[in-house]
This record gives sequence, C-alpha cells and structure tokens, in this order.
Amino acid sequence: RALARAPERMDIQLGLCWTYANAGMKDELIARFPELQKYAGKQDGLQYNMGDYARVIADNYSLEDGVAVYREIARLYPDDGNVSNDMAALYLKHRDLDTAMKYLDEAAHKKHHDADTWHNLALLYTVAGQYQKGLAAQKTLSGLQHDSHGLLYDALYARLRKNAQWQNEVNTFIRKQRNNKQDQAYVEFARAILELAGRTHVSVL
Repeated sequence: RALARAPERMDIQLGLCWTYANAGMKDELIARFPELQKYAGKQDGLQYNMGDYARVIADNYSLEDGVAVYREIARLYPDDGNVSNDMAALYLKHRDLDTAMKYLDEAAHKKHHDADTWHNLALLYTVAGQYQKGLAAQKTLSGLQHDSHGLLYDALYARLRKNAQWQNEVNTFIRKQRNNKQDQAYVEFARAILELAGRTHVSVL
C-alpha cells in the first residue's frame, strides 16, 4: 500500500527488497529490481545493495537461489566487473575455487572493475599454483595502485623456481618501498624472508 501511494520512496523500495531477501523470496525479489532501477535514477551503487540481498539468500536459504539473484544483477549491469567479483567471492565462501576463478576472470575483462578484482585474482591463482597468472595479476594490481608489490611477488615466484636472483629482487622491493609508510608491513615481511634465508639486508639500508 505504501509503495502504491509513493513508489518513488527508495527507503520503502529497499525495505521491501530486504523483506523478500530475509524471507527467501527469490522470485519476488528479482521482480522488484526493475522498479528499483527506475526510481533510483542516477544513484550509484544500487547493484551492490542488490548484491547484499543475494548474499542473504545464499547464506540463509540456498546458494543456487543466491546465484540466481546475482545473475539477474549481472544482466541489469552487464559492464560491471565488480558484480562478477562479488559472485566469485560468494563461490569462494562456499569452497568452489574453480567457479570463483571463472567469475574473477570474467570480472577482469569487463569494462568497470577495481583493484579488488586483481587482488583476488592474484590470491586465487597463487592458491591454485598458477604462479605465472598470479604474477601477471599482481603486476596489474601494482600498476593500478602505483606500488611495487609485484616485485615482491616476482621475487617469491623466482624462489619457487630456485632462481638464485630472487634475493636481489627482494632487496630491490625493500629499497623502493622502505620510505612508504603504508607498506612497512610488506617491507618487514621482505626483510624477514631474507633473514630466514640466511642473508642480511644491511646492503639496502
């Protein structure tokens, strides 16, 4: 009744969607999405509100129904890689690494995505043992964030390959990042790696 009188009221629209999500009413929820879009106008981030509803359903009812909601969101926002990234996170939460990887790859090739996509790709590729792809993702992330974390990943990958130059690459990372206050944890981690390998880091100080 309230929506019939004031359909432009987004607080009522969103509240009804929360009600549907908490009740596990997937079809009724999806049916409300066009109205949400219509009255949201140019409001940013509506798709992420919708994603919250999908996660509620996936966590409390079924993964299949939650994914169905996400697929509808992806249909409404076809260029938004962050929606695909969120779908990947949902599958990862349910321990489906292969499907999570598929949606992350999809996210990386869409028009709009952010650094989280590349961070997650680097992490999942590494967990899966696909180190070359992990390194490529980490380097892309470093380019977006204007940092040198790709150097550290490259060095650790070189160590896995038993490349004797890996320690020099760790030193290069420390030298470049030692004055970056935000990266002190990474710098200390890099120094600890060298110390564990029996090599001093005095040469880069």
